Amino acid sequence: MYFLLFGFWVLLNGKWTTEIAIVGVIVTVALYAFMCAFMDYSPKKEWQIAKRFFKIAGYFFYLVGEIFKSAWGTMVLIWSPDKEIEPRVTSFRTRLRTDAGKVVLANSITMTPGTITVDVEDDLFLIHCLDNSFDVGNDGFEMEDRIMVIEGGHASAPTVSTPDDESPAAEVAPVISESEEKEATKDE
Repeated sequence: MYFLLFGFWVLLNGKWTTEIAIVGVIVTVALYAFMCAFMDYSPKKEWQIAKRFFKIAGYFFYLVGEIFKSAWGTMVLIWSPDKEIEPRVTSFRTRLRTDAGKVVLANSITMTPGTITVDVEDDLFLIHCLDNSFDVGNDGFEMEDRIMVIEGGHASAPTVSTPDDESPAAEVAPVISESEEKEATKDE
């Protein structure tokens, strides 16, 4: 991380002089020390991330591909007059262990057009899908499997449930608009 910070310093300055190099060394040492002291950063964590660099880069390219495929599917769905859109809310329990992995999964789902991560509570994800074809449980869930590989876990069959299921994971509260909520409170 130190070398990345120093390289960024040089890049922002746009030229190389002795003064810029000396000030850059001092500033990046101070910033790196601050990160280690107050942001729970350590060279050990840095090395763990560096060992996973190619897996992370592979996931990035996979995600870009999924965004384009999902964008194309969304355009076809919206612009086709004969197709009926069937939005749904679905939930599933993730097998990811780390908070960082869960955040990456939630953001990845939201970045793909046609799906939005509505809520994440512990291991339960609540997802709004524009159509049944965008449901994360239809063909397994490769996105979660790929993040598990980056975490160092193993990929296996997904655990998916929908609000139509009778499992506790699928208990989804109905969406109530503000006007309906005001009317309900007036009646009480």
